[in-house]
Amino acid sequence: RQHRRLLHQEFHPSAALRFRPHELRASHGLIRRILEHPDDLFEHLRQMAGETIMAITYGLEVQAKKDPYIATAAEAVHTLVAAAVPGAYLVDMMPILKYVPYWMPFADFQRKARRWRKLALNMINLPYAAAKRNITMAVVASCILGLLLNPAALKKAQDEIDRVVGTEQLPTFDYVDLLPYITAITKEALRWRDIAPIGAKKQPNWVILNIFWDRAMLHDKNIYPNPFDFNPDRFMKDGKLDPNAKDPMHASFGFGRR
Repeated sequence: RQHRRLLHQEFHPSAALRFRPHELRASHGLIRRILEHPDDLFEHLRQMAGETIMAITYGLEVQAKKDPYIATAAEAVHTLVAAAVPGAYLVDMMPILKYVPYWMPFADFQRKARRWRKLALNMINLPYAAAKRNITMAVVASCILGLLLNPAALKKAQDEIDRVVGTEQLPTFDYVDLLPYITAITKEALRWRDIAPIGAKKQPNWVILNIFWDRAMLHDKNIYPNPFDFNPDRFMKDGKLDPNAKDPMHASFGFGRR
């Protein structure tokens, strides 16, 4: 309950507005790095996500290259992905195996757990948030992929920015209400692809990963026609955001109380 109260206090929509300067700075840095080194896109996205999280969470500035916090996060995220796969380890289905000593021949999961525990301690001792950073990078990368698959949407987005913001400056949050198509792209990016298992509900003999429920809700063809197409126009009507379109935010970050 205390954790939920703290998260609500610091990250509810109104409170989150104060993070915008950090987000703008990281976004401008991303554009600069892409211009200078266009072949390292995913590394630039990882840097942007890490810079934003570190600034907001800890008030720290990361190094422009080879930042130790981001490097540690990149290492840790591999363990997160491996551990999140349902049934990857027998202990997932037979919890009693967690009591097996790590030195037993078939207890490889125990040895991995010992190594991963060190990484978990690093996450406590080294101020970074590996999962959040990786998810931020993955969302942006997914959005870029979607726009590449739908060049018409990319053209609409560029035309809207040029018309509203002009060509002499970068957009800021002051233009949010004037850029409905950009908002529609954001919604579609959150809806289009599942980024990671966001949570799990456990019962005595089974586990349901929320990602499957999220996928069912965000790819319901009755709500989102042609759900596997990247189509921001599904959230638009007559040049404005359609108030009747189902907002993917109801499931894109999981569901239930925070």
